[in-house]
Amino acid sequence: MSRNSDDSQAKLLSTALNILSRSALTAKELSTRLRKRKAQTAEIENVLNYCLKSGYIDERAIAEDYVRRGKKVRLIGRFLLKCELIRKGIPESITQEIIESSYTIDEERNAARSFARQKLKSLANQELKVKYRRIGAALGRRGFQSEVIAGTLREINLDDPELEL
Repeated sequence: MSRNSDDSQAKLLSTALNILSRSALTAKELSTRLRKRKAQTAEIENVLNYCLKSGYIDERAIAEDYVRRGKKVRLIGRFLLKCELIRKGIPESITQEIIESSYTIDEERNAARSFARQKLKSLANQELKVKYRRIGAALGRRGFQSEVIAGTLREINLDDPELEL
């Protein structure tokens, strides 16, 4: 029985390393994928502990990369980033620390302005009140803080044909 257990443990570890070779995952995400393969909980925990201790799972690096992409590419706010990182299984303390150190309020304002510029293009034929309402709602759904939303909406000059922010 011990031989079968060792074989299944080795097979599960091989599977985990194969999964991690394709994309960086948190311990929670890897656990979910391994559970889908009908592995036993004790074996999954052993594999996760090994991967964490060996550096195959680096949740801090995953969080830093996620924040970087969130603010530069996805144009989302700090609140949504925090929620998504916690959902991915990153501890709240690490999440908060990384967001505070690598995503400033000024960067959040810049991301909000960039997103508002993109959104304005799709609202070209709408009334002024509709534009403000829809941009404000879209910024809220993207996790921007209320003061960032209010500041962005104040900066928008919708009467200007260039729609500069």
